[in-house]
Amino acid sequence: MRVEEYGSDFHLPVAPEWKMDPSEISFFDDAFFQFYASGRAAFFELVKYGRDHLGWTEVYLPSYYCHEVSHFIQALGIEILFYNSNPIALQETDFEAVPDQSKTALVIVSYFGMETAKMKTFKHASVIEDLTHNLLAVKKSKAQFVFGSLRKELPMPLGGFCYSKELTQITAVSSDKSTDALCDRRIEAMQLKGKYLSGEIVDKDKYRSLFVSTEVQLDEAEHIALPKAALEILQSLDVPSILLEKRSNFELICNELKTSEYFSLMGSEQNRAHFGLTLKFLTSEIRNKFATYLIENKIFPAILWPNQRSAKDLFLEERLVFIHVDFRYDQDDIKKMAQIINSYTIDE
Repeated sequence: MRVEEYGSDFHLPVAPEWKMDPSEISFFDDAFFQFYASGRAAFFELVKYGRDHLGWTEVYLPSYYCHEVSHFIQALGIEILFYNSNPIALQETDFEAVPDQSKTALVIVSYFGMETAKMKTFKHASVIEDLTHNLLAVKKSKAQFVFGSLRKELPMPLGGFCYSKELTQITAVSSDKSTDALCDRRIEAMQLKGKYLSGEIVDKDKYRSLFVSTEVQLDEAEHIALPKAALEILQSLDVPSILLEKRSNFELICNELKTSEYFSLMGSEQNRAHFGLTLKFLTSEIRNKFATYLIENKIFPAILWPNQRSAKDLFLEERLVFIHVDFRYDQDDIKKMAQIINSYTIDE
């Protein structure tokens, strides 16, 4: 009997309708892609390339960001700086704080699938776009370099990428036994979750502990190359269909949701946050109660991203909830999630 739970890590196997026909060409079958064990590892190799070949001495990151990324590149000895950037005030993004000089690299980000903030023209600084939340936009990007994680939008055990016509100069990184073993354990966790969701097993602790322990290992800097087993999964996926199905689900749940006194939708009609259903709450207290309510109803949300630094960014972090609405879920699932959300009330 199928277990009705929503969110959290992807599972395996992937249903046949989301796999490519062997005669089709993969979205990622492009010479300008380089693949790595994670988005952080991809960024590490990109910054190392810029430091060694382009003269980068400083990297500017958006203030509202996944700060694990900045920690990951500290060993490169490059100066890490921040400019004000927040997804609820994109028009206030402070690109003027970033000097236009050849030693500078600027990272811009697609928050929750929204278009990046409009910026001034940089003639000398290198622009890097993080499209973790919007993989379909990679080949349309006007940035000099693009990078991101593969496992936030796709059912991958691990994986990240860089994309640029200049990246052919980066030395290819060979996989190693420890990263291969890490990948195998994450595949095992995904398969166990698949068995749990299908009702084949009832104990979820084993796959959850595997996910947690391997996530810690993935933070370690030596895990750089993408293992062959992960690449084979990536090349089998019908990526456009998977991502377009999520956008369809996103539109459906937005249409199903009632106007709420507690939250509003991230994004706008003109700039949709289609990475998933991202809700912004009036207060952190309401957000926390709502997140607990979701978990009690088998919807497992995420917080993107924890550990913000400035007061403005912390204010937003404490009020956001992210809910997965990806290809794993059919229309009935999406309508059920909407019904659960619409039924939420605060106990006085």
